Amino acid sequence: MAKRFLSAEEAADVLMMSDSDLSADESFEDSGSDFVPGASSDSDGSSDEELHDEPRRGRMELPGCSRGNAGTARSVVALPDPAPAQRPIAGVSATQAVAMPEPGSDWTSPNMVQPVLPQFSGNPGILVDTTNFEPINFFQLFIDDGFLEFIVQQSNLYAEQYFQGLGAELLPSARARKWTPTSLPEMRKFWGLTLQMGIVQKPSIASYWSKKSTQTTPIFPATMSRDRYLLLLRYLHYNDNANALPRDHPDHDRLYKLRPLLDHLMARFEELYTPGQNLSVDESLLLYKGRLVFKQYLPSKRARYGIKLYKLCESSSGYMYRFRVYTGKDSQLAPPDCPPALSTTEKIVWDLAYPLFGKGYCIYTDNFYTGVPLYKFLYSNGTGACGTIRSNRKGFPTKQFGKQKRGETSALRCGELLAVKYTDKKDVHLLTTIHNECTSAVHVRWRDSPIMKPLCVQDYNRYMGGVDKSDQMLVPYLASRKAYVWYKKLAVHLIQMSMLNAFILYQATHARRITFLKFQESVIESLLCPEENAPIVEEVEDVIRLRDRHFPGYIPPTEKRVTPCKRCRVCARQGRRKESRLHCPDCPSKPGLCVPDCFKIYHTVTHY
Repeated sequence: MAKRFLSAEEAADVLMMSDSDLSADESFEDSGSDFVPGASSDSDGSSDEELHDEPRRGRMELPGCSRGNAGTARSVVALPDPAPAQRPIAGVSATQAVAMPEPGSDWTSPNMVQPVLPQFSGNPGILVDTTNFEPINFFQLFIDDGFLEFIVQQSNLYAEQYFQGLGAELLPSARARKWTPTSLPEMRKFWGLTLQMGIVQKPSIASYWSKKSTQTTPIFPATMSRDRYLLLLRYLHYNDNANALPRDHPDHDRLYKLRPLLDHLMARFEELYTPGQNLSVDESLLLYKGRLVFKQYLPSKRARYGIKLYKLCESSSGYMYRFRVYTGKDSQLAPPDCPPALSTTEKIVWDLAYPLFGKGYCIYTDNFYTGVPLYKFLYSNGTGACGTIRSNRKGFPTKQFGKQKRGETSALRCGELLAVKYTDKKDVHLLTTIHNECTSAVHVRWRDSPIMKPLCVQDYNRYMGGVDKSDQMLVPYLASRKAYVWYKKLAVHLIQMSMLNAFILYQATHARRITFLKFQESVIESLLCPEENAPIVEEVEDVIRLRDRHFPGYIPPTEKRVTPCKRCRVCARQGRRKESRLHCPDCPSKPGLCVPDCFKIYHTVTHY
């Protein structure tokens, strides 16, 4: 039974009355004294326990003082109401303990009200003609030759700036002095080898050029030398350092070195694909333990330390539609048309979802982002939202939910917002502007009978994993290495995200499915061997030198030497230093060889 509150004067009159004076005509039900003007809705008399426990008859409770509108305090006394106990709300299962709102609160019983969202007007799918497209063509939708040419220009510019500033301090034997300007074909091969490192995992970059039979990967030395690859990696750049603002400048951009790459990929991700109705917002962590002002520590993540990225991904495929790199709590986040009432984490969701407003999309968030103001503003902009929420979030009616047994559900509604408390192994609080409080039977392994679970919980479990899905697909093929500078490591990660998005587009337009591994291998082959009729990656040096016909030839002259020589590869393997004017022009690495003995050994020994 519910309790009602009387003023101190009314309580005193009650105490002076005898039992006979309390006739049916003078019951408290007609006295209108169940409301004390100015009494706070947060008084102790409306605790969660009182919403569910049976009231004790004949015992008066003194909740304390409640401050009135004029600022004076009045004592209130809670008395049992002789009215019958509250019945379950119509349309809700009798096993559900639906909590009632506190006095004066806007949260009321839900009554199966369904929020009205705009009809989904998106047209999911790829937005360009992909007829006769091969995997390399899908990858080039994001990383085309035009952008690779831009990277070539910036890398050559950075190398020139470096030599102008520090070139005089380099030793004559320094590797950096061997630098020559790069080109578009070479940059394609550089990225082909970098992506191949994600498929073939080795402990160090130098290991890919190892000649040991247990470690050899001939495609790397056949494509370019180790020193050349390291030089390209050293001077790889994406922006002009001469235009960077100093760190103490108010407009300093911490991501300036990557700004062209970030803007290019963000635009391409949006322009090429329209996602389905359900999307999820979550963060992922790129492992990085070096010195970085915006490095994050997230103990719940596998990496724990690193660079945090906020992502908006399609729930069904994992396609990354929008993203943002976290640059520190002092960075100013000002999304377009963002209400000032939103918190920093809520602004992140607004910033990611802003281009999709008014189209009937549904966004799923976890308790790091979910908030009452955010969901209200999203709903007013034609976008539904659903997610778990922390019970202490401002505006969430936690105190109005009582204790529940396992399998029970409580629900309260405030306009378009539905607050849900579902108890499984522990209490789970959700906020949604998409669902009502309906439940349905769910069959769980190791249980004989189905359990009743709210639809919002089921949809949350179904659609929240978009970001995790994309991260899981990339984990086996991470190409970034510990030795990379932070912006180069992040750049490699974003290029691999482009590869994954290209694979998702390929899957959406091809009935014949292939694995992500096969897709990457096809793209890498095209990057390493772009010419028509070029040898594929399988035709590495071991295969060529043992199967094809080989004839020795003189090493062609260079600008510095008219009669150049090379070290004999066979003699070097045996610990002897001997140079030869002859080499094998038919082998990819064109090794120097002594004729005829070493030439014969090199082309007949299987493991050499």
